[in-house]
Amino acid sequence: MGKLDFRFAIVGKIFKSGFEPDIVIFTTLLKGLFKENRVMDAIQLFNKITEIGYTCDDFTYGTMVDGLCKTGNVDQAIKLLNDMEKGNCKPNIVIYNAIIDGLCKDKQIPKAQNLFEEMISKGIAPDVFTYSSIIQGVCSLDMWKDAESYVNKMVNSGVS
Repeated sequence: MGKLDFRFAIVGKIFKSGFEPDIVIFTTLLKGLFKENRVMDAIQLFNKITEIGYTCDDFTYGTMVDGLCKTGNVDQAIKLLNDMEKGNCKPNIVIYNAIIDGLCKDKQIPKAQNLFEEMISKGIAPDVFTYSSIIQGVCSLDMWKDAESYVNKMVNSGVS
């Protein structure tokens, strides 16, 4: 039995004992599933968590978004971002950064640029990671004028 399967067995025992694990335990399990590249299992667990009534926090959403983006499932991460915005959990810079970086690595630069602007319009200021991702993305497609524009925005906003 692997470490992750052992953790699931413990959670099962917790439920059988009449106790309920908190969202932190489930988030830890999600992280483990992504670490083992068990993307579908992570998605199923996340769906089950919400189905049985747990309220996911930004750390849980962040774990899902990061895991989805790092495994090449950026479109699913965007869907999750949209679900977050419909619910009570507001996306933060970490979640936007993961998706922007994932889009750039997937060469979906226009989507990344749109999300960058959307993020700013919602009052979330880009940080050095945001700018690094978007600048690398536009440079990978030889979009030099866009790169210069983002560098200027970064400098003008005081991010370094």
